[in-house]
Amino acid sequence: AAIEAEVQLCQRQLRDTASAGLLRGISDRVDRASHTVEQLLILARLDPESTLETVPVPLRALLVEVLADTGHLARANELSVDFAEGPEITVSGNAEALAILLRNLLVNAFRYATPGTTVHIGLALAATVRLEICNDCPPLSADEFRQISRRFYRVPGTAPTGAGLGLSIVERIATLHEATFSTGPQPGGDGFCARLDLPRP
Repeated sequence: AAIEAEVQLCQRQLRDTASAGLLRGISDRVDRASHTVEQLLILARLDPESTLETVPVPLRALLVEVLADTGHLARANELSVDFAEGPEITVSGNAEALAILLRNLLVNAFRYATPGTTVHIGLALAATVRLEICNDCPPLSADEFRQISRRFYRVPGTAPTGAGLGLSIVERIATLHEATFSTGPQPGGDGFCARLDLPRP
């Protein structure tokens, strides 16, 4: 935060094109470092041997709340969001951890979707509580899908904005909730789908 404040001060005082370009690069690197540290701190808090304090969590309401916080990313990428209305589904979980999980999934979907497309969000109660978030994006190989939840893994060619930790954190939170997290293409074979199966209430 201190470095970012110094960079912003320099940006206000230096007007020449060369300095502006250098400062933008520094600002981008600081943003990425800050994001990486934040994600690492989250991972450190999510000790796989620990037990989360759980309460009844209204999942649809929490998803709407996180959507409101991340919707600016969808707008910036000119995306539409398809999230059908439905009954509330309450799960037993840790609200803070589940909010982090939902935020990481939505940020991932909005950040890497093809501009101008639609992100589809499904939440349903069947054998499990199934959450599915799908976007249109360049196709991934089977090997990329196998590695995508590995720490610090980033799909080759993606913009250098993430730290490669978001889906690893999602997987850790899913495990702590005795849930199953998986990724794969959309039913037609294109795009990307993140699927979370939580135990029924």
